[in-house]
Amino acid sequence: MRILGIDPGKSGGWAIIEDGDLRGFGAMPVVNVPKGKKVTKALSPELLSITLRHEFPIDKAYIELVGSMPKQGVASSFDFGRSYGIAIGIVAAQSIPMEFIRPQMWRKVVGIKATALSVKEGSQQRAIQMWPDRAAVFEKKKNEGIWEAALIARAGYLVETNNA
Repeated sequence: MRILGIDPGKSGGWAIIEDGDLRGFGAMPVVNVPKGKKVTKALSPELLSITLRHEFPIDKAYIELVGSMPKQGVASSFDFGRSYGIAIGIVAAQSIPMEFIRPQMWRKVVGIKATALSVKEGSQQRAIQMWPDRAAVFEKKKNEGIWEAALIARAGYLVETNNA
């Protein structure tokens, strides 16, 4: 069974768990786009589609269920919602069955305990513990979306195989 995990957003990531093992992962593909007189980064629908087609066949996708964040500006919320919608649309366009999973649920399923650590540090440590051979990737703060996508995919795998 091949499960895709997606941490949406332009700083998010994707990961594939196949038969319980982490097989592939990466940052969400972004491109530079003009925004007024500036240039900003945005999730690329074309590159995400190409990435996922390369990883076929995918039996099911688990996408983190997200919403707007308090104190986030209107423009940032719109950009995030755009990226979230692109991820959902690309998965749907490739006829991959999908489920949405709340952060609290996937963290519980993969065994992230409530500690004095922040939620992000706890998920980072859990990813390193689960995949020590990937520690060099997961130790970098900029790869937060990747390690979270790997944990989302793992949670999806455990749910699908009734091991959650």
